[in-house]
Amino acid sequence: MVFSQLVIGGGDRRWIFQRALLLFLLPALLVIIFVYFLYTTERDMKLQTQASNEARSAEIDKTNINLNLAAAKSGLLFVRALTERMLYLPARDSMAHTINQVLTTTLSGYFRDLVTIEQKYDQARLLDNTGMEVIRVNLEDERAVLVPENQLQDKSERYYYKSTMALKSGEIYVSPFDLNIEHGKIERPLKPMLRLAVKVEDADGSPRGMVLLNVLGKSFIDEIHTHANTGMMVVNSDGYWIHNHAATGREWGFMFGRPDDRFQVDFPDAWSRINAKDTGQFVTPAGLFTFTSIYPGSDSSLEKQSDLRAPPFDSFWKIISVVPRARLDEINAELFQRWAVIGTVILSLLALIAFFIAQAQSARRAVAKRVLRLENQETLGQLANSVAHEFNNLLVPIRALSEMVMNDLAKDSSGHRRLEKVVEASIRAQTLTEGILVFGKGYPEEGASCDARGGIENAMSLVRDTLPSTIKLEENYADAIVSVAYNPRQLRIIILNLLSNARDALEGRVGTITIALDTDQPSMAEIDALQLSRVNTYAHLTVSDSGCGMNEETMRQALNPFFTTKAVGEGQGLGLYQVSILVRTAGGALSIISAPDVGTTATVWLSVSTDSMD
Repeated sequence: MVFSQLVIGGGDRRWIFQRALLLFLLPALLVIIFVYFLYTTERDMKLQTQASNEARSAEIDKTNINLNLAAAKSGLLFVRALTERMLYLPARDSMAHTINQVLTTTLSGYFRDLVTIEQKYDQARLLDNTGMEVIRVNLEDERAVLVPENQLQDKSERYYYKSTMALKSGEIYVSPFDLNIEHGKIERPLKPMLRLAVKVEDADGSPRGMVLLNVLGKSFIDEIHTHANTGMMVVNSDGYWIHNHAATGREWGFMFGRPDDRFQVDFPDAWSRINAKDTGQFVTPAGLFTFTSIYPGSDSSLEKQSDLRAPPFDSFWKIISVVPRARLDEINAELFQRWAVIGTVILSLLALIAFFIAQAQSARRAVAKRVLRLENQETLGQLANSVAHEFNNLLVPIRALSEMVMNDLAKDSSGHRRLEKVVEASIRAQTLTEGILVFGKGYPEEGASCDARGGIENAMSLVRDTLPSTIKLEENYADAIVSVAYNPRQLRIIILNLLSNARDALEGRVGTITIALDTDQPSMAEIDALQLSRVNTYAHLTVSDSGCGMNEETMRQALNPFFTTKAVGEGQGLGLYQVSILVRTAGGALSIISAPDVGTTATVWLSVSTDSMD
């Protein structure tokens, strides 16, 4: 069952909510826009910082690799110059000359020293014009080992021999970065290798062979930065991975016949952009890509600057950094969550401020209404007082003269009985004037006190005989004697008005009126809702009926003076208004619950007199 409820003394919560919402909306919108601006600004700064860090790391890696390449080339040229000076002076025309055999032995000692000191050359070799190894030093367990003459090999069919001998004087051959092959098989464990070679010439400029250094690829790979959230990788000109921090098992696909282990297979759109330029950075749905290029076969001072790849710049490496989209989304989510929390806190504070302002405005609004009501009440009270006093002036002689004549007649005479009716009517008329005088008082009567149960029973004695037989009256009173802060006249007006409304609600119906008095104290929720004092003691009087009830529109106007649902001449609409004024001026409260065709329950919280508590 759903009831409409009217609470006298409670604030207009709907108005407060609507007002707070209006106060909140515009500042909240501005806060949301401002917080979103700060969030996007920091997000862009984070992305820019991430991009700058990746670009810087790629350039550092490139610089370090180029320095290692330059150092290896310098070592190669040093060995070449040493070889030409020792073996190919004009007086020594053949490597088969006896003196050259001694010099060759001495030269091999320099090869061993180079491999031992540098620790980055896997092999250092001298080959003659026919491609036969003359000197070969291997790095084994960090020691330089000179290969015996009977184990030297013919390398005339290897690609690096043919490519080097085809170069011009002084040009350095740089092989593809691949895995070392021994006796026709890939060496295990895998040993990445880069081969540098240069022709050796005699004093006349005729080629007499070549110097070859096998540089360990680990010295280059170790220079690559590794980041926990970044896939740093190196690919060759065909897109095969030489180094892949994110997926080491997919490296060297060209050595093992795995064409799918290439960068462009995983990132086709990104590869087309990376392959078209030497350096750049861009964002795709896959993530943030940063790249730069290394041309191992070029002189650092002549490094390719155009998009044309003419010899000797056909071979290149790409250093590529990939920040996955998942990582970018994670950074964005962290920022969004942090700013969402900040925004929520600010909006919550705004909501509280708006609520407090709305409450203050509601209080001022209530005060203004109360002032207006008091002004109207004062005007109405003055009029009521004037009418009541004039009416009393007429009643006094009527009652006094009627009592004097009645006293002179025999009690059993018809005249005596008729005058009793006149006196009784005068008394009731005086009671009516007392009710009208209530409008002139907006303050409690000092020291007022009466027995609540006695006052109720006194009022009920005037009502019982007037109720029709279709209405059943039920009474339920607490055993404890409670004195309330009202005089008997005020309590009688409260009870008679509530009973009168209950009786009118049951007009033409069969039903029940229940009147109850209880000493139970209001709950904290009721105290807050009714704006009762937390230190006072209360009794509550309840008058219920099973009559026609009230709809929401009637409930909203029920306490307005002169509002009535009765026909003209049948009522003035002052009953509940009188009750509300009497209850409120003594520190109590009135609450009404009603629903159409269900009935109405009026509860009056009566302040208990301090005399009864003493």
